[in-house]
Amino acid sequence: MSEPKSDRYAGIVEIGPRPTGSPVVRWVRRADVPERPLPPVLEYSCRRTPESLTIDGDVDRKPWPWSDPFGHIATGEPVEHLSRAAFLWDDEYLYAAFDLVDPSRAAIATEPGTHVYVYDTAAEVLLSATGSGGYYEIGINSIGTGYEIAWQWVETLFDAGDKEAIDRLFRIPNFLYFAPQGIHRLGRVGDLDAKLDGLKHAERWSDRQGAPGWTAEMAFPWRSLAPILGLDRAPAAGLELRVQAYRAHHYDADPEEVARLVATHGDGASPLVGWTWSVQGNENVHNLERWARVKLSNEAV
Repeated sequence: MSEPKSDRYAGIVEIGPRPTGSPVVRWVRRADVPERPLPPVLEYSCRRTPESLTIDGDVDRKPWPWSDPFGHIATGEPVEHLSRAAFLWDDEYLYAAFDLVDPSRAAIATEPGTHVYVYDTAAEVLLSATGSGGYYEIGINSIGTGYEIAWQWVETLFDAGDKEAIDRLFRIPNFLYFAPQGIHRLGRVGDLDAKLDGLKHAERWSDRQGAPGWTAEMAFPWRSLAPILGLDRAPAAGLELRVQAYRAHHYDADPEEVARLVATHGDGASPLVGWTWSVQGNENVHNLERWARVKLSNEAV
């Protein structure tokens, strides 16, 4: 099956300096949602689980309500290998799972905090709440190496007149700043050293649909998500989240393209294409208005 090629950086308009020894730049200006017609944003009913889930990566022993297969991030066109996600919730956690057919499931990134999408097939979740002041991002590979980022909209703090919070935000030692775009006047800052207290995740290699693949499960504690998302009440049915599930899929490329990535990110870096649950319209996964609307439901699985 032929597929449109793209990469994680094709949605970048302008890029700032990279500190010596760091694989991550300090600021980026990304592309807005294109003006061409796009499919409707997906809607998903997140059901309640009556008992806490054991996070062990074994998705086949749990009643995950799977999403439709992911498509190409920019167009939604069908992609080569099955990728799908699912979400559940209870009073303590928001749960997520991935089911991936992946002939290249072996991973090379082993250092915690590595932006694994540069090197390996990666399963990523980005989540926010409608009207919130920030969002959370996590990416993991098939052996459990991963990174986390807590994002904060500068505009939210500015409008609230919270000068102390703005000062703390720009004193974060290891940060990434996304410059303003669209309706967001002041941009956002990502804490690259963020750690979600109480986070659980597990991965498992498993044949999927008769082919090599792997699965992953995650549990995000509401108590730790609340400050990032700006939630001022306990989760309850009717709460609407904005969620994107993403797969970084690597493909064979010409030696020159590989050499350019290796020169920037080191050995093992390779070109990738983004596959997502909800169509973004371009390669920028950080346009939140294109993330799926996920509403908590009291319907039990």
